[in-house]
Amino acid sequence: MSFWVNAARGVCDWSVERKMTITLLLGFVLIPLASFIVLQTGGEGAATRFLVVLLVAAIILVVPAAKWLSHFVALRSIRALNAQCTLLKEGNYDRVDLPPAEREGHDFLKLQRNMHWMGYTIATREHKLQRAMTDLARAQRQIGQSLDYASLIQTSFLPDRQDLHAFLPDHFLIWEQRDTVGGDAYWLRPTDNGFFVGVIDC
Repeated sequence: MSFWVNAARGVCDWSVERKMTITLLLGFVLIPLASFIVLQTGGEGAATRFLVVLLVAAIILVVPAAKWLSHFVALRSIRALNAQCTLLKEGNYDRVDLPPAEREGHDFLKLQRNMHWMGYTIATREHKLQRAMTDLARAQRQIGQSLDYASLIQTSFLPDRQDLHAFLPDHFLIWEQRDTVGGDAYWLRPTDNGFFVGVIDC
């Protein structure tokens, strides 16, 4: 059993040209030759008629049969490549199988291997980009939390509005930070003889 499995696997590994050559050899040479030998035992007239019909059929059918076989063998490989392209387009890089390296001689298989590695490279870069985006989001959260904490410290440093009105009844104040934490601040400290006011610019 394993002999036939290995033989079949070996036939699958052959190039398209070899497959077509063997198919044409079997279809147009070996089978007709075997049939001719069998008919030869039945009489020379039957064998001659068979040979003439066979030659005429071979001449008429050899070009269309070769085209059909090429088309059939190539179409199967093209369909496999199109299926692989569809998977890559959908982003299913992990579902694209790598053809074995020993089948490297076939152009379609070379293309299929190249497409596999292209998908693998894109998937690897996508994973790296995803990790970088996750790290960036984490860093942004940490920076945002740090800025919120710094803003809390900064606003706790500012004097109360009641203290400002108590010491400076006729005043106005415009204090708008561009960002969460700004570089400008103001300060008020009462003393025994009055108060100190500070305006701080970064």
